[in-house]
Amino acid sequence: MSKIKFISALLFIWVFLPLQAGIEKDIPHKGEYVFSLKKIWQVDSTGNQLLGNITNIWIDDDGRIFCYDRKNLKYHIFDPHGNLVKTFGKKGEGPGEIRRIEQAPLFLVDHRLIIMDTGKLHYFDRDGKFIKSVIFNQQHRPNLFLNKNEFISSPRTIFDIPEGKATIRKINLITKEKKIIKEFNIFEGGAISDQNIQAAMVSPTLTPLMIIAIYKNKLYYGMSDNYRVNICDLKGKDYGFFGLERKKNRVREKVKIDRILRLAKGRAPEELLRTLAKKLPNEETHFYQITDHNGLIYLYNSHFDRKNFQKIDIFSPEGKYLYRALVRMDEILTITSGPVFKGDFLYLALENEDGDILLGKYKTRHPE
Repeated sequence: MSKIKFISALLFIWVFLPLQAGIEKDIPHKGEYVFSLKKIWQVDSTGNQLLGNITNIWIDDDGRIFCYDRKNLKYHIFDPHGNLVKTFGKKGEGPGEIRRIEQAPLFLVDHRLIIMDTGKLHYFDRDGKFIKSVIFNQQHRPNLFLNKNEFISSPRTIFDIPEGKATIRKINLITKEKKIIKEFNIFEGGAISDQNIQAAMVSPTLTPLMIIAIYKNKLYYGMSDNYRVNICDLKGKDYGFFGLERKKNRVREKVKIDRILRLAKGRAPEELLRTLAKKLPNEETHFYQITDHNGLIYLYNSHFDRKNFQKIDIFSPEGKYLYRALVRMDEILTITSGPVFKGDFLYLALENEDGDILLGKYKTRHPE
């Protein structure tokens, strides 16, 4: 009788232990996968102005495309057929104006556009009409929104952690509740702090960052310089981890400094930019983005030098390495933003050999 009870207890433990895929060899179980691409449309302007540096793209459930043009300091809205709906965004401090529009990411949440500014979140409807602004603590900037009133936050630089410990938090804008989900060790490089100056530099493909995504109420998170992704729920309960045995790609210091000087030109004195660039690692991070699509988890590989392709590692939700995938464009094109997947379509921004920027929509097929 006691033996039966003992076996039952073991079975109970085995059934309810969290599933852990663990760290695998860099060999996908289902092999290589190349996304097929059939061009639906491309646009290069908003009618009276050429597209500039498109750095981010978002797609809503109706197929509308929202993108940020860092060169022209505007947000563009296109319909599913590539027709311009509206361009909006104005630098300033009045209602609906964005103080730091040069570095103001957009979030698409519950049919709302939320733009993160310095100490404020600006809410717009999906036609770009201003609704309201909400003050928030600049030290707890959103990584992703759970809904229009709650978001997940984690610091990017050492100046974002005055308490001395980096944390992933769930923050409620209405109740002001701040719940710590996990703690982690932040990257302390890429920064200068003395009596005269305090400055930090973040380059997602070089700076080790906490990358976070949510899928079916579970967080997938990890520091990008270590190929390990942890899984937990919004209360911090662990559900295992997964990752790959993979070496990081080296970046020559001169190449790193030259590119950062080119990208950050005019934002700070050149000598300061050189100093900060030298404090960043001379190797790429493993990944810079985690997303979910078609019931699978996509990890976007880091490419410090822009290329005509994007590598994506595809995992099951439990962390089994399924595919080493590739989105490849013509050699004369460079991917500047994306690809972003929505339904059976893929969206991205491209730069051609003449330096023109193209926003494109493509029909594609997804792996099982």
